[in-house]
Amino acid sequence: MLEPVKDDVSTPLFEPMADLHLHAVKSTNEEDLKAGTVTDSWVSSEYRGVSTEEFVDAKTKEGCSQDCLFDIIDNFHQADLPTVPHIIDALYHAVMDDNYPDVLTFLTIGTPSCFTMEETIRAMEAFQSDTITSAKISLKGDLFFSKQLTGLRSDIIPTAPLNLDHRMMAKNLETLTPAAEKYGYRPVVKLHPLLQQVHLGRIPDDVFKVLNEHGALLVTHTGVFQGGPCTLEDGILDIDASDPIHMEKHASKYSNIDILLSHMGTPDKVVERYWLNRNKVVRHLLNAIQLLLDHPNIYGDIGGLMYSAPTDGNYGEEKSETEVDFTSRSELAFDSIAMRLNDPVRYGEKGKLLFRDKIVHGSDFPVTSITELKKQMRVLGTLGKGESVRRIKNNMAHRAYKLARKR
Repeated sequence: MLEPVKDDVSTPLFEPMADLHLHAVKSTNEEDLKAGTVTDSWVSSEYRGVSTEEFVDAKTKEGCSQDCLFDIIDNFHQADLPTVPHIIDALYHAVMDDNYPDVLTFLTIGTPSCFTMEETIRAMEAFQSDTITSAKISLKGDLFFSKQLTGLRSDIIPTAPLNLDHRMMAKNLETLTPAAEKYGYRPVVKLHPLLQQVHLGRIPDDVFKVLNEHGALLVTHTGVFQGGPCTLEDGILDIDASDPIHMEKHASKYSNIDILLSHMGTPDKVVERYWLNRNKVVRHLLNAIQLLLDHPNIYGDIGGLMYSAPTDGNYGEEKSETEVDFTSRSELAFDSIAMRLNDPVRYGEKGKLLFRDKIVHGSDFPVTSITELKKQMRVLGTLGKGESVRRIKNNMAHRAYKLARKR
């Protein structure tokens, strides 16, 4: 867990919480990489185009601890890792905010704009050490090494991107699994069918055999691309390639893996109407719900689903990349999920399973921000009928932590 270093290590008073959906992204531009700036349109406007220096200045003016922010940045510099505002923000709140997850999962899909698997492992190690060793020059000109407390410790879960070549997948997991298990976590593999050009129903069975052998947690994006209809390289529509129903056969066959359906199929009423007008029914949300209730090793998160009042949008209209602001869309049908979180009906063979028992926490950083997560918590609180906001949200984060632990 991320917490200030203490002289003695005692048993934590509260059960740890985890975020299973944090994108470890960075800039591909050398100048922006050095500054820590990320300019992708899908990044929240709170972080997009903001340098690390600008971010720290703004947070300090808001009253945040500058020492804590600098400690986080120093840890990344020591590990030769880029400092990115949204990651700094997540780590800061993990340290300072009791209502924020202690354990952060750094997701990568293997593209140049993501941390590499090796970088996520280095990030994990950087926040596990109580001390940093730095080279210094004495007044006499002699080189010496100094050790000092970093002030921070953290559990960062490293990840690997899904690889359709089972041999490469096995090779990556041979590195990732022992690194994660060293600190009590299972290997986590990330898949984004649209960005990685992978049809969920066409993943070779040998790949799932490898995941099963390592007891991996597969975190996969499900649902459409909200910027507009798109196709994979072979002409397959995104709504077909990313339908969560394709995961059913693998969940049934391989019991040693768990599958996390990110966004629960991305329920979006604008998208659904668009395709219904073209005689195509989108059932991603309904499929995801059915999978959660039918399969003990399938879970869902509601990362990115911030809003409760869907409105008409411009889905399907031609637009430039700069005009697609994912964080400003209110069409996402968050209410479709939120109402079900209080569903009193019990499912399962023994009639003990509630729908919300299968929902775990994933923030979808940096598509979302701290501000938007608090907005989601307020909506959950109004639907809680007496339950505290913290209990509703944090129960998801507690379940996420348990799901991430080594089996």
